[in-house]
Amino acid sequence: MLPSVVKNIIEQIWLDVIAGVVSQPTEVIEQLTYLMFAKQIDDREADIEMEELLSGEKQSHIFGESREEQALRWRNFKGMEARALHKHFVDRVFIFLINLNSNENSAFSSYLKHATFKINEPLALQKVVAGLEDLFENDIKDLDMQGDLYEYMLGKLNSAGRLGAFRTPKHIRVSRSYVGKYGDNTDSAKGMKRYYLIIVP
Repeated sequence: MLPSVVKNIIEQIWLDVIAGVVSQPTEVIEQLTYLMFAKQIDDREADIEMEELLSGEKQSHIFGESREEQALRWRNFKGMEARALHKHFVDRVFIFLINLNSNENSAFSSYLKHATFKINEPLALQKVVAGLEDLFENDIKDLDMQGDLYEYMLGKLNSAGRLGAFRTPKHIRVSRSYVGKYGDNTDSAKGMKRYYLIIVP
């Protein structure tokens, strides 16, 4: 169960996405998923860097060492000015995300192949990024609440009566996965953080 303060933050983030000219509730969740995934793979990269430091062994990284690839990490673009942030995310970060998995036949690649980033207002995107940063780094930091977060957002669709009874139809798949180099599943026994990826075509 999400605390009231977290629900209030999600409500504000939801409104900020709508302000970015995203009108359909399912699209709001979709756009938030892309942004949260960008945050999650940066967190996973930080875990990899720590593993490499502690073990002294070279690890397989998500991002390359070049300045250009490091600029794709959430921590390195989250504080950008609104217009620069929007252009950077649309032209570079989002393209990186949809091409993250080299296996063209995977479910990951199949879905993201036709993905579109629809938050068109730079200031709205900046607010959403700031809101997600605050949510993940303060309110739910170190808590396994992302499943509850998605359930809450999905519940908004039903409670608002926007799509009628909403009971996770076939076209929505929630996958608990551990993010590897290409977004594939890896061994949960390694103690990696759990992430949730929701697909809403």
